[in-house]
Parts: sequence; structure tokens; C-alpha cells
Amino acid sequence: MPRYFVLNDAKDGNCIRITGADAAHMMQSLRMRVGDSIDVVVDEDGVYATKITEVRGSTVLVDIQGKLDERRDPPVRFVLYQGIAKGERMDLAVQKAVELGVAAVVPFTSRACVVRLDDRRAQKRQERWQRIAHEAAKQCLRSAIPTVHQPLSFDTVVQETAAGRHDLVIFPYERTAGQYLKDVEVADPASIGVIIGPEGGFLGPEGDQLIAAGAQAISLGPRILRTETAGIVALSLLGARFGDLDRKGE
Repeated sequence: MPRYFVLNDAKDGNCIRITGADAAHMMQSLRMRVGDSIDVVVDEDGVYATKITEVRGSTVLVDIQGKLDERRDPPVRFVLYQGIAKGERMDLAVQKAVELGVAAVVPFTSRACVVRLDDRRAQKRQERWQRIAHEAAKQCLRSAIPTVHQPLSFDTVVQETAAGRHDLVIFPYERTAGQYLKDVEVADPASIGVIIGPEGGFLGPEGDQLIAAGAQAISLGPRILRTETAGIVALSLLGARFGDLDRKGE
């Protein structure tokens, strides 16, 4: 079932307006017509089953058939702090993080970052990554679109870690002494941050800074992973232990 996201003001009583690129996609790419069914997520109001009732130029009107009672987002809030990588690697990291259930992606720069962004380029990249998050959320039927934040500095990431924004913060670190995620002790976390270094990893004292701020270094195994792969692996492990990726037997 196709799924689209709209803001609260698109809903008027039992009717929802879909405009712009989403409306064009429905009518031109999917060739949908009056009477076809779609799911619509209205901001934070919820997910609705709807049917197309009318097409007015570039606007599609749908009628609410009922509210869907579903939970497609993890019970724990996962936030990915991703060291900015080059081109498609960063795009892939954002896309897969959304598919794996993150609530937010926070790009950051550090000493090892190959990519250097001025304010204008940072704004354009953030807009691109947000579009990727939007499309990924639609594809995997998320109940909300994760936010991709403006890039931060590594020092700001350390400050956020020290401020206790999350119940647990982990980061894969090749210098760790064999601690794995299964060894980390934490009781019922509501929010977990995972910090992934850029292509050059964490340099100099950066790993020690994170540990001093309260983050826990973990190993992802004996192989050195690319930055985009490390995020996928770490989020998969977190999703299996704390999230909704392994609910067999519950």
C-alpha cells in the first residue's frame, strides 16, 4: 500500500489534501485513480487509511476511511551521529539508518572528515539528506519521517553526550579492549545514541574524549568496516537487543 506524509494543515475534517511531488508521483508514476486506496501519515496525528475521491489539477483529495493502529517505529529512540562521508556513502548511511528505525540522524565533522562544508554547502547537503530520509520512510512504511539535523562539530557531539541526552551512547572503536554490545549494561533505555566515525575513524584523543563524556566504546568484530557499514551493523545490533528487529517469542 503506498504511503504519503502530510502536515497537519493538509487535513480538514475527513478530507486530506496531497499536493506537489507526492500528488504527481501518485497520478503519473503510479497511475492511481479515484477510488484507489493509500495510507496517509498526518504529521504526528497518526496514520490513516484513505481513498482517492477527487483530483483537482495538481492536488489529490482523499477521504479518511479509518485510523490505523500500528507501531512501525522502535520502542526505543535511536539517534545516529554520523561522521560525514563522501557522496553516496553518506546518502547510503542516511537511507539505511531510516530503514533500521532511527528517530534522527545528526551529521558531524571531525578531524578525519574528508568532506569540508561551508554553511551554504552544509544547508544543501542537509536538505538532500532530509529528502533521502523522507523517501526511505515512505518505502519502509515508517510512521514518522526521521529528522536529519544540520551538521555539528565533533566537540558539540561530545558536549551532547556529556549532557546526558541519551540513556546510553555507544560508538564502535577499533582500539576498544574487546567490549561488545552484549557486554554493555543498561536498564530499559528510552533513548540511545550511536556515534559512527567518518571514513578516517576517530583520530588522536577523540575516542578518549567520547569515553570521558560517558560514551561506551564497543567492538563490531575483527574486521575494519567502512563508515556506512559500521552504522548499519551497530543499528542492527541495537535494534535486535533494544528495538523491534527481533521480537520472536514475545
